[in-house]
Amino acid sequence: MVVIAVMSVLSGVAIPSYVTIKNRARESGTESIMRNIATALEMYRIDNDRYPSSDEGTKLLEKGSFINHVPDEDLWENQYSYSSDGNSYTYQSFGVDGKSGTEDDIVFQNGTMTADGGYSGSGDGTGSGPAVLFLSNFGNMDNFFPIMGKWSIEDNLLKPSTKTRQNRIVFGDSDWSDYEVSVNANLLKGKGYGIYYRSNNEKRITGYVFQYDPGLRDKFVVRKVTNGREASAFQTVKMPVGFQVHNKSHNISISVEGDHHTIKVDDEIVFDFKDDWRDSGMAGFRSWGRSDVDFIDVNVTEK
Repeated sequence: MVVIAVMSVLSGVAIPSYVTIKNRARESGTESIMRNIATALEMYRIDNDRYPSSDEGTKLLEKGSFINHVPDEDLWENQYSYSSDGNSYTYQSFGVDGKSGTEDDIVFQNGTMTADGGYSGSGDGTGSGPAVLFLSNFGNMDNFFPIMGKWSIEDNLLKPSTKTRQNRIVFGDSDWSDYEVSVNANLLKGKGYGIYYRSNNEKRITGYVFQYDPGLRDKFVVRKVTNGREASAFQTVKMPVGFQVHNKSHNISISVEGDHHTIKVDDEIVFDFKDDWRDSGMAGFRSWGRSDVDFIDVNVTEK
């Protein structure tokens, strides 16, 4: 009887803890999904000078290729709520209880999270999402600065020339310090492409570069570039077995915070290291060897 009593007590503790952990995971996942959609909404506003209306809804983002998929339901399987007059919007999950106006709601308004649900955040409803530093779905070349070779935009794709051996382009602010740059890119053919971060905007560029590099026998690498000259890779990893190198879009995410660098490919961490060589700078892209690559969209958020 004592054993049964102890087990009952432990079960009483364990079950609520499991439920809490599960709700934390669902909240974190829902916030991540909503943040991506909020980013797409900002991209839509930049291109159209307004947000989608309430009647148009967030599904309109799929038609404009601002995001591949907008789910109808959150991770509690409750319908999202979206309302907008075109000038501002409210995008909401009703949280674990499925009821509007309660403390567990998750709410985004005009790109900022104004209520965080309370499980994974502070619980006081005052949490906010990361500040958006830069957004583009490549509707035009505004705010991009080619520093070598030729670049063009075709059907909302940023493309380096395949007639020039080296192409470099940068964007952003030299004062950017802690940030995350995320881009979708598709290598159609050739030896690879690179993503600069914490760089300057000189033709002889200085900064870090992550390289998607099938020319090095299908590797991901990170190099330091000084006055246009690339040092040997100081971070190297082989692409996964079965990884589709060409003719498939992949998401590359590079996060730098202090001396901590985290680089993901399709949400999988490929590099996690510390290096304090440079502490600020712009972002950008490169190609070499007449590679044919499409950069599909890019966003940069503050860490």
